[in-house]
Amino acid sequence: MKLDIFQKIVIGIGTIFLLYILMSALLKNRVSNGTLEYVSGQIESFERFKLKNKWSISYDIRLKNNSSEFKIKPEYSDCLNYPQIELKKLIGKQVTLGIDTDKGLKSNDLKDVVSLKFGEKEYIGFDCVNAKIESDKMEIPLAMIGGVVLFFLINWANKRLNKK
Repeated sequence: MKLDIFQKIVIGIGTIFLLYILMSALLKNRVSNGTLEYVSGQIESFERFKLKNKWSISYDIRLKNNSSEFKIKPEYSDCLNYPQIELKKLIGKQVTLGIDTDKGLKSNDLKDVVSLKFGEKEYIGFDCVNAKIESDKMEIPLAMIGGVVLFFLINWANKRLNKK
């Protein structure tokens, strides 16, 4: 099977993209009090964000007198222990956000929130976030291996059918 230059480029870009995702998941460290940057302030807005036809939900948080963008990523949105209605009650309240300083392979300015505390109440816990990180380290490589095996099986079956 000979590949033309376009197919080689697409395969190369796809491989690089998959390796980036794999390495990003494998290099992600667990979060702890020592690896977080804490920011306190009054919540100006707390917005739920969901793209059309997508399953993932994230949350955008804005603090008064702070120009940074804070986000609870879709990976960690399941770790929010409270319904949307109670989260909206936090607007105007003084909260403490725990920002993950480990960006892994990412270099964006987005601040990933992995801890949200109001008084003594913890809205996102380390245990859940760390469980998500550990499960990603197992699930992403297994899914990629499964995809590669499936690709080779389809290719092999296609060659067998073409010989007949």
